Amino acid sequence: MENQNNGIRRFKLPSKPEIVSAFLSFTKLEWKVFFGFVLVLLVSTLAILQTINKSFMVEVPMGGGAFSEGIVGSPRFVNPVLATSDADLDVASLIYSGFMRKNPNGEVIPDLAEKVDVSKDGLVYTFTLKENLTFHDGEPVTADDILFTIGEINNPIIKSPRKGSWDGINVEKIDEKTIQFTLKQPYASFL
Repeated sequence: MENQNNGIRRFKLPSKPEIVSAFLSFTKLEWKVFFGFVLVLLVSTLAILQTINKSFMVEVPMGGGAFSEGIVGSPRFVNPVLATSDADLDVASLIYSGFMRKNPNGEVIPDLAEKVDVSKDGLVYTFTLKENLTFHDGEPVTADDILFTIGEINNPIIKSPRKGSWDGINVEKIDEKTIQFTLKQPYASFL
């Protein structure tokens, strides 16, 4: 339906009585065709919505469950400070995190560290811990925990196999989330 005022065409929606009159005039075949089109409209709308939904969905692993990994040998020391064998190191790497870790491509990426600043001369490494880090029991991880671990590595009574790697490195707590390591000479593999 259209009205013409001053040469301008304006379309107007049909009134309720006109719509009711149109539906009442349908034959049985027209009703079947009408419901067929309504069904096609509903199915196609649901299909389009499902396609849109799938394009925005991201798969996320569920929490919980179990993880099994085979190792050769029996682990003796699960503590990374004392780990010596490949079995010890494998188990320790599953349980403990470091500042950095290697991704499947072999690139070094942050693990506990949010960021790492390296001085231009390659002697000073400043690590900032991520927010809300916790141990398995829910206690927060702080710079003091990092200092404690390095102190245990350097403790002559414990005789950690990692002690030689930390000789000559000065460790300093800047604040609760920041630790600074100062090397005597540049070491490219420090990270």
